[in-house]
Amino acid sequence: MAGRRRDNTIDFQGFIQLELTEPAIVEIEDLAKKPASVFSTLADIVDDGYKASISRDVENGSIKCTLMDMQANRTSCGWMLSGQGPTVTLALAVMVYKHVRMMNSEWTPFLTTKKAFNSLR
Repeated sequence: MAGRRRDNTIDFQGFIQLELTEPAIVEIEDLAKKPASVFSTLADIVDDGYKASISRDVENGSIKCTLMDMQANRTSCGWMLSGQGPTVTLALAVMVYKHVRMMNSEWTPFLTTKKAFNSLR
């Protein structure tokens, strides 16, 4: 389990890998049509102790967003979840969908070893 350092930062643990199915993509596209719902849910997620970031990926012509669990008392502290799409709303909808619908807001069952993400095998 990661924890907060003296400088109040969190050690990065890795990215949670989730694959979207075709039915999930359809649900995400529908969710993105309700931006107020996406942003409201994102606000709730941030209020629950996650750090959200949004950035433009110029190289791939898309928007990337990430959540990082910042709560030292959770097993998933330091782990990240991402979303990507052609617009901010779609990228956030991907991330919100993963967090709420696929993971039921509980990341622990989806964690794997850091070696899987940090190894060049």
